[in-house]
Amino acid sequence: PLSSLDVAALERLAECERQLGNARDSLECVVRLIAQPGADSSYATMLSDLCGVLGEEMGDKRQRMAGDLFKAVGAAMVPRNDTLCVEVKIRSQVAAAVHVDRVAAVLTSGGGHRLEVEFVARDVTITSGESSVMLTADAVSCAGRFSVAAVCVAIGGTEFVAAADTQLYVHLAEHPANPVVRLRPALVADMGCLALRVTVDTRATGVAAGMSIRLFDASSGSPLRVTRCGHAGFSVSDGAIVIKDVIDAGCSSEADVELAVDPQVSSTAITVCALFKTATAERRVFVATTGVDTAPALAVSAHAVALDESRVAVILRTQCTAANLRLESLCAAVPDAEWSLEEGTVMRRGDVVTVVREIANAPELRLQGEARFVLPTEDSSRTLRFNVVCSAASPVVAVRMTTGSRFCRVLEPTPLSVRIVGSTAAR
Repeated sequence: PLSSLDVAALERLAECERQLGNARDSLECVVRLIAQPGADSSYATMLSDLCGVLGEEMGDKRQRMAGDLFKAVGAAMVPRNDTLCVEVKIRSQVAAAVHVDRVAAVLTSGGGHRLEVEFVARDVTITSGESSVMLTADAVSCAGRFSVAAVCVAIGGTEFVAAADTQLYVHLAEHPANPVVRLRPALVADMGCLALRVTVDTRATGVAAGMSIRLFDASSGSPLRVTRCGHAGFSVSDGAIVIKDVIDAGCSSEADVELAVDPQVSSTAITVCALFKTATAERRVFVATTGVDTAPALAVSAHAVALDESRVAVILRTQCTAANLRLESLCAAVPDAEWSLEEGTVMRRGDVVTVVREIANAPELRLQGEARFVLPTEDSSRTLRFNVVCSAASPVVAVRMTTGSRFCRVLEPTPLSVRIVGSTAAR
């Protein structure tokens, strides 16, 4: 603590520096005086006046000053319908209320993608002791746990760092009014490809000048390249999804896209980063990480067994690789022949539906078709399109067709026990 003589000397020094035009040196003296227990309330007026002088001298620039004049002692998100809002509690050592031009808090996310969000409040009054300031942010929408990296209080041309004694954390939700981008598996996909459905919902804020969407692997941070987009209003540029159309507020648009990633990955967390402009030309960002199950629910293969020199039996094998599903239909076609099944069969992981068809032999037998199925966690059916080439006969299943027979179906539950189902005999 300063003695009474030290206080008197600092007061005279502050006044001398002020009269000499050295506002910064005078301000440093005032800050030391304010920090003393039982400081006079008149120092608050001196603080505001000197910061104002520095503001006029420095223009748009600000000097940063450390110290214990202000301290951040708490932070929490406050639910709002129109913006992101964080309440920051600040303890002031100034003996009187101080009008401040700006209070800003920088929140930083952890994980593979470091993201900073600045919350700001302007023209607020900080009272002596502890007071709450409501700060808002509209530029970024990202849900998750953030740490408070810095809190600054700006008065005129001076920015005071409001350091915290302990690390403060805030759990943020998505911006309640900004557009969101959602991912889920596409309802129609080609076997061997990772297909996702991308949905953009503008909510209360429209997209006026288009949107750029990039996808990243959440664990490694590596970019995921989009190779194809199945929507007229969506295009692909340098591995990103580009929307050039205007999307009005309260509207949504969606497209199926294919990604150049390993289709055998069982599940992955994908980070979406969307950049867009609002109707008022404000740049905004949406970031979210979504767990998307990318494992194929069905595996389809085909084999051929020679019956004689001109005829073969084509064996189409469809295996369930999901926990369980309901196979609604299965259809396939080869040159000069096609067939379909209306199923409704419930399959567990490892169950196999095998379809056998006798056709004319050919140098290459390629099957094209699709399987439609429903997963227990979804209401809509999915479609898997396949294009497979028949390989040599499987040693597990070998079928010789009897005279006049053209079709049969074999169901192989797990563990494997072959049952012949249908009115046509096979042996």
